[in-house]
Amino acid sequence: MSAPSIPTSKSALSNFKRWLLVALLVGLGVAVGAFLVCTYLATQPIRAINAAPDAELLWLRSEFKLTDAQFAQIKSLHEKYSGQCGVMCGEIAGVNARLDHLISEGHEVTPELSSAMDEAVRVQANCRRAMLTHIYSVAGNMDPPQAARYVQMMKGMIIQPGLPSTSPVSAPSSR
Repeated sequence: MSAPSIPTSKSALSNFKRWLLVALLVGLGVAVGAFLVCTYLATQPIRAINAAPDAELLWLRSEFKLTDAQFAQIKSLHEKYSGQCGVMCGEIAGVNARLDHLISEGHEVTPELSSAMDEAVRVQANCRRAMLTHIYSVAGNMDPPQAARYVQMMKGMIIQPGLPSTSPVSAPSSR
């Protein structure tokens, strides 16, 4: 008769599996924790920039290596233009909604639809003109090489006005 305290090979194998499972779970937990800590630390500079009140302009400051004086002037221009831009975006949204309704409800080009299309073209042209004026104003606060590269980069917003204002515009760099 064997003593109950003597482990059998079956119970030793069961204990090994249990310890192996615990070790794997602890290892997985450590790996996930390390990943989260590394991700948090690696994204700290980006999160700090995004939290800044002028975050949308910091890329400009960095990309064009603007001086404090240049950045202050451009920031002021941007603040003035933002209100005007918001009004124009509202006008575009309104005329587009009217066009959407007329196109969806109609089956032919009516005088009312033609008028709405003309209005959309007029509103978009005004917006593009104001945006280009703003781009030139910003460029006017940069050194000539910076200004030329900025205008080159931003002209896509004028030539391709369908891009949302939040989309990055990339152009071949002349660096």
